[in-house]
Amino acid sequence: MNASLEIKKFEQGGWQWQLPDAGFLTPWLENLPEQLRQNLVKQNALRTVFKASSDNGELFVKYDHPRSALNKLKARFKTKVRQEFEAAKLLESAGIPVVEYPGWGVRGIEGMLISRALNNSINARNYWFENAIPEPDKRIKFLNGLTAFIKTFTTNNFYHPDFHLGNLLYCPDTGEFRIVDPYGIRKTGGLSSAQQFKMQQIAGAMRGELTEQEIVDLYVNSGWAKKREPALAIWKKIVAASNANMEKLWPKRRGQILSGKSKYCEKVVTPGGNAFMIRKDISGKLMIVPEKIREVLQNLSCREMSISEAEEIWLDSFRKQFRREPADSLPVLWEINSGKIYSE
Repeated sequence: MNASLEIKKFEQGGWQWQLPDAGFLTPWLENLPEQLRQNLVKQNALRTVFKASSDNGELFVKYDHPRSALNKLKARFKTKVRQEFEAAKLLESAGIPVVEYPGWGVRGIEGMLISRALNNSINARNYWFENAIPEPDKRIKFLNGLTAFIKTFTTNNFYHPDFHLGNLLYCPDTGEFRIVDPYGIRKTGGLSSAQQFKMQQIAGAMRGELTEQEIVDLYVNSGWAKKREPALAIWKKIVAASNANMEKLWPKRRGQILSGKSKYCEKVVTPGGNAFMIRKDISGKLMIVPEKIREVLQNLSCREMSISEAEEIWLDSFRKQFRREPADSLPVLWEINSGKIYSE
């Protein structure tokens, strides 16, 4: 954030804003429904994130819109966007890298938090799985940057209740990380054991790829462990906790997979009426282009069985993936109508 930008209070578009100037709202606020349709980044029952072009540059806008009675009631007493903005300011004052938040606005129980887009930055989780894993130089740079970033938290006694790679941006050019979702972060006099362990689980998503030495280096050099043995003891607990959490979430994940509308797979129907489930890789990208299904079938290994057996194999492959268990090959395509499973 730019400390030289003075925050001003003003009304525009039916919203009460705290921003340096109205240039952050022009012209996108006047066409909000269109912005939500055309520039959507992600959405859930509580929040929508979308991109917007303004007179002051490219932005990301987090739009809070509580729907349930309970969340609406909470919103009347707590302005979430303001809390997130203030958490970002707190991090900035301690020298911890965070994306720039010019300001925020409210309209009744709704809220918007505005951040500047960062050039040459990518979601840290996506970069790890898409770019860093297979290339040693990129992998080393990523892990060194992550270790240094974690150390800024351990030395400043900050607690982040949702500390995971998906809430970080990574700049491949500089190797630097930034917090992209500071909501709930607070400074403590010293983290409790439970708080520290929760934050230590940030590396759990990488448990299928990290070597033992990388684990030790990450936890010792970040300040979370003093020696090799305590670092590996922490890691053992993290793997167990990550797998336990996966099992807890499995019923929900199972439903998401079978729906064919999730970050795990997608259901498509060809012009001939055949229904397929296409797997997405661990970074969320489709492993087969829907329009090219027929072209790639001849290059895939096929097993044919009953639809119920195919469904079981399809689901089990995801469960193993979520547990980060090694597999010779994962099914990439399921022809639902016939029960055919295709693997590379």
